Amino acid sequence: MKVSRGSLYNHAAKKEEWGEVIKDERSAILDECIVSARVLALGIPEKDEDGNFIGWRERPDGSMLRYLMSTLGREEGFGESQKMDVSVEDKTIDKINVNIVYNKKEDTELQEKK
Repeated sequence: MKVSRGSLYNHAAKKEEWGEVIKDERSAILDECIVSARVLALGIPEKDEDGNFIGWRERPDGSMLRYLMSTLGREEGFGESQKMDVSVEDKTIDKINVNIVYNKKEDTELQEKK
């Protein structure tokens, strides 16, 4: 039996249990994606019989690492934007400009050293 996605979502809107099932399934898929993203970010090291690092089966992906840090690490201070309340002599500063400079050459050299 085929059911359209629209019918399923309409039914889920009326039945709370169905909505929860859909939400849980989406969360499970997201969890799997985060695991895959983690592998991409950290890479897959190659080790010898003694467990010593000898190289990379798959090199770490710096872009994925930055993305995960900026999204998952937001509460720890990582990310592109931060919200701060700052005041100086009873005056509130409502805007602070921050420039983020990315140097691809330095990033590539750092990845090659690893």
